[in-house]
Amino acid sequence: MRASRVYSSLEMPTREEAQAAIREVCKKRGLQYTLDFEYEKGERTKIRIAYVKPENLLDYRHLLVAGNRWRIEAQDVVEEEAMLEIWHEGNKWEHKIAWTKTLPTGDTVIGDIKADIRDILSEHKSALKKLAYSSAGSTSGRRHDEVVEDKI
Repeated sequence: MRASRVYSSLEMPTREEAQAAIREVCKKRGLQYTLDFEYEKGERTKIRIAYVKPENLLDYRHLLVAGNRWRIEAQDVVEEEAMLEIWHEGNKWEHKIAWTKTLPTGDTVIGDIKADIRDILSEHKSALKKLAYSSAGSTSGRRHDEVVEDKI
């Protein structure tokens, strides 16, 4: 198991940088990223990551806009889903991933990015500069429904 690196707060990626890098990994892997909730003054964040078949993306986006992603209809649209929680602990980021829906085959699409997430949260700030992102302002304690999608 890889030991986590401890950085000074100046070297550690900010919450916004970490979220942007995770969003970029999801986008590159065809996963849906939804910033679910931020709390503890931006020190803790929950991100919903979903694998949705391309033919179901429009229905998925409609469910998100309508605020119905936890209803029965979502079960038919989402193939696999996990909740990623990241939090600031001392001079490092910690995280956990909890699956809310798994593929019936036992395979995983979301599990393939676990190493990427671990690397993002332990990377030196300058290593994340290569990822393009748009930083959102602090919105601690507010609910979000942000879905990242490729422009068609």
